[in-house]
Amino acid sequence: MKKGKIVIVTIAILIAISMVTALVSVLLSNNKEISIAGLTDEIVNASVTLGQTKITINSPITFNKANNQNKEFDVDGKAIIKEAANLLGKNYNMGETAQYGGKGGVYSNVAYEPSQIREIDCSGLVAWSLKRLGYEFDGPLGNKAISANNKIPLDGNHFVTKAIGTNLYYFNEVGTYIKNASQNTYSFNTTYPKNNISASSFYTNEITCNKSNLEGKRINVLKVNDPITNDFRYYNYYDKNGNKKVLPMGTIVYSHGGTPTTDHSWIYIGDLGTSDSKKAADKLISMGIINENQKQWVEGISQSHHWRIESHGGAGVRITNNDPNMGDKDGTKTTGTIWAFQVANDEILEGEYHLNISKRSSKDNLDTIEGLQTYTNCIGGAEFNLKLYRNNGENPNRDINITSNEGKMTRINWDNPEVTSNNSKIKIDDVTIMDKILVEETKAPENYNLPETNKFELRIYKKLNGSRYELNKIEVYKEDGSKIGEATYGYNSFFINKQNNIALDMSNNAITVTILDTAKEGMYNLEIEKIDAKTKTPIPGIEFMVKMYPNTSIKVTTNKQGLATLESKKITIDDYEDIDHYLISENTNKKYATLKGELELYVKKSESEDGFIATGISNTTESFRDSITYNVQDTLGNNIICTARLENNCISLTMENTPYVPPILKLNKVDSEDNEKFLLDTDMTIIRKIINENEEQVGEKQQLFSGKLKDLEANLLENGKTFVYTESEYYGYPEKYVYEIYENEPAYGYLNILKGKMYIEVTIWCTPNINVSKRIVPIQGQNVSNDEISDANNSILFTVNNEDRTITGIIKNPQENIPFELDLYKHELNSDKAVSGINFNVSKDGKNIKEEGFTSQASAICLDKVDKVLKGKTYTYIIEETNTNNNIVNKIAKTEVKVTAREDGTISANISRVMKKGQDTWQDYNNEFSNLVVLEGPDENNKVTVKIANSMYYEVKLIKRDYETQLIMV
Repeated sequence: MKKGKIVIVTIAILIAISMVTALVSVLLSNNKEISIAGLTDEIVNASVTLGQTKITINSPITFNKANNQNKEFDVDGKAIIKEAANLLGKNYNMGETAQYGGKGGVYSNVAYEPSQIREIDCSGLVAWSLKRLGYEFDGPLGNKAISANNKIPLDGNHFVTKAIGTNLYYFNEVGTYIKNASQNTYSFNTTYPKNNISASSFYTNEITCNKSNLEGKRINVLKVNDPITNDFRYYNYYDKNGNKKVLPMGTIVYSHGGTPTTDHSWIYIGDLGTSDSKKAADKLISMGIINENQKQWVEGISQSHHWRIESHGGAGVRITNNDPNMGDKDGTKTTGTIWAFQVANDEILEGEYHLNISKRSSKDNLDTIEGLQTYTNCIGGAEFNLKLYRNNGENPNRDINITSNEGKMTRINWDNPEVTSNNSKIKIDDVTIMDKILVEETKAPENYNLPETNKFELRIYKKLNGSRYELNKIEVYKEDGSKIGEATYGYNSFFINKQNNIALDMSNNAITVTILDTAKEGMYNLEIEKIDAKTKTPIPGIEFMVKMYPNTSIKVTTNKQGLATLESKKITIDDYEDIDHYLISENTNKKYATLKGELELYVKKSESEDGFIATGISNTTESFRDSITYNVQDTLGNNIICTARLENNCISLTMENTPYVPPILKLNKVDSEDNEKFLLDTDMTIIRKIINENEEQVGEKQQLFSGKLKDLEANLLENGKTFVYTESEYYGYPEKYVYEIYENEPAYGYLNILKGKMYIEVTIWCTPNINVSKRIVPIQGQNVSNDEISDANNSILFTVNNEDRTITGIIKNPQENIPFELDLYKHELNSDKAVSGINFNVSKDGKNIKEEGFTSQASAICLDKVDKVLKGKTYTYIIEETNTNNNIVNKIAKTEVKVTAREDGTISANISRVMKKGQDTWQDYNNEFSNLVVLEGPDENNKVTVKIANSMYYEVKLIKRDYETQLIMV
């Protein structure tokens, strides 16, 4: 035995052994392999001299020896396996070696028919198979192993049993490997559990015997107490020259897990080239070992390609690829070991392989084995020439042309190339010379380009692996002889070389060559140009939503040049016949009127010499051409013309936008009685702040101006009647402008409606349509009543004109008022004695104050009483005497009086003209009339009194009477 690394192992515990303790009995009743953990990878040093025992065959089996590795035995290993396969599906029962009726614990030398066997254990399967083939063993195998009735070892113990003197030693009493915990090393225990017993003492003496006139054959003991390591599995052994090999087919294998575990046995089949149950079963059927009905008992339970037949606790007789690890058991530091006995000739499994072609696109995901094996992506229509040179012959054994399949791999049938659904096999009968296959792609599939490297040489190396001819490695070369890469045959063995358009997969005993072609492609560009409808200059920062059917959307924004460029739209063989459909909409913009709705754009594509290109555009699915025009409206109702042009495979969509005008604030500061009078002397302050969409103030407040309106000539329009302020920059919506308007001093003679205690707050929302609100806000620290706020509100009005985005505010100011009273006193000339009963008609600024007129009284009468006279206002009164008594003389018929409210808040009055009685012309008032009509006042109450004097006319008449009779005497 040679050096090997020890690893953790799992061993099937199925060997029936003698009852040692109640605990052992419990373990055995589970009918399962027991996991023995704890081995590491330290090297074990031990050597065992292989011994010799002979066997004879009572009834030699005839078979073809041409493929045998050796010819020592009269039976080949396949015969043992085929015989054992007759019990596939039988249940397991420990102790049932081959006993008819399933009675446990009874050894029998009778090989009953398979139908008579109901249950069987692991060693029973071995013994029964050998009995059926006529095997008998002679030699020092122990009294219980070889007797008149038992010519075959019936269990693991007795297959490895030795009589030394009067002592009989069994399999589990042979020294085993144990672990030195302190040193973390392993050594061969030559004294456990029997003193002076070592593995090297077994099978050291040649024993010869004859039976039934047939010469006995030596047992080849290939493994003696060998551990299992990562690189030395149960199916590996070292020959006498130290070469690591694989067990021959039909080798009897016994495993011992170390005290106190049970043992297990099985028959090794070989490397079937796969770990897949179905593929392994198909191989066994093709070898004639099992039939179609028995394939259900082939169970792949690991990734190993090495298979065995065994009777397993809890499962029964199965063919499995179980690849156990051996190891410590419950801290006993005792390792498991393997014995292997060759009792039949090895059979070389005739090897073969086959070739597949997979035609794929260079864009496929080919970075993993799964990607390589996604054959549904295969491309059809590629044409190849293939030449096969078996054993590197001078002339090709086959020279065929094939066409690749669509959606599946192309299986190469060298005898019938048109059939690409089934392979024909390439036999391996010489592992000393490589095979060679030349692969040339002669025609690319439609809409694909022939790859730059389209010729490859596959150099296929083969090897003998145990009893199997199989692939070893493949090297791939270019036509110039340079090597591209190589892959060694094995599970998931592959390489990918995208630079040279080739990949190789050597899984599953097949060579799958993947050739990568580059699909014809093309592209076109789509850009959106945004310009100002008025200035025709680029508009940056405009965002668009571009929907590309069926389910792709992307946002793009114009740059400083007003261009928004989409990523180039690729055209592939999968979609070049399709019509691309776009929906383009403009997201709400703050400074420009947004286009309503969506623009539809259809793009037609076709093939050109260099690939695929865009050949036409349209706003419908028909009438494709080089340019189209859209008629759309914006949110201001403007008709906007948008154009799309296709030139040099680029689609340019030009869209105009009408800019929103910055809001214009107009103020009319007018007389409350005369809206046409603009009060230029009003002293005002206007402050503005900007609020963004998050209701946050942008920057600091800005004082737009402070002073008298008449000093702001640049802002006075409409013949000086309107103050206008235009924002220099439009910030866009949803920002808003907030203006604070203060009236510092009213125009002279006018009242301040804000009274120095309030200001007007005007808010302008810059939505597509301007919205405005105003409110009266008390200045901080001022007490303002609701009535004062209401009075101010009633004098202020703001309106919006969205056509020119103008906000007009009319702020009315009332004049400052002065009360006065006009009285009339009629008296006698040169006396202050009142004259009553005189009728007058009084007019004010041409209108009679009272239609019925006035009549003088014993005291002054009130002609007019005005509570509020506007400063600077003059009233003209005409007082006309309409009737007099016969005895009253009046030289003045009409008197004109003017009353003026001065700017200083006082009243002035004067008699301006008079008209003499009997005349119809006016005369300026002078001293001539001062004794006839005068004006007194105004007094402290602004009372003005007009005093008009009248002369009295007396007629004297003498009447003569009789004194006594009183009669008038004539």
